[in-house]
Amino acid sequence: RFAWVTSCDKHGCLLSSNCPNCSSFFTPHLVKYNRPYLSRCNQCNYPLYKKKAYSASNATVALQLHLNDSIKKQVDYYLLDTQNTNEQFEALSVLITMILRAIKSPIPFKKLLAKITADINITKLKFSNSPFQFRGIQERYTILNILTNIVFMTSNELTNLLISSNISKNSFL
Repeated sequence: RFAWVTSCDKHGCLLSSNCPNCSSFFTPHLVKYNRPYLSRCNQCNYPLYKKKAYSASNATVALQLHLNDSIKKQVDYYLLDTQNTNEQFEALSVLITMILRAIKSPIPFKKLLAKITADINITKLKFSNSPFQFRGIQERYTILNILTNIVFMTSNELTNLLISSNISKNSFL
């Protein structure tokens, strides 16, 4: 699974990575012949279908689908006025780094954070220091949710957002 895949695009809900009962990670590739049910935890046999589903934002699901289609070269446009898949993913990587820096050091990024997280509660989530792809689903989803407030902008709109938030190259040094 790609790191940006944090929700089910069919059902519009967040994916899970561990059992709500015993907290063990899902290991469908380790299903045993005597317990062949993917709908139950391999460790404690808890019925996973009883876990509460949390809705994903439509914009974040749309971003996820766009990135999946980008890999397959099945898109009409690339985000942030980029010209190809590689440029698009490089730009996204820079933006994810900026978002994480803003969350970890909110003072210089206070104006920017207020604009890009207006509808997202980031105070309840503890952010790790792990690379993006190794973070938990909830944490990656939150980062992607913030990212959706940026990626559908043109490069001029993004530049204006950064300027109006007093963000410059020096902010990243």
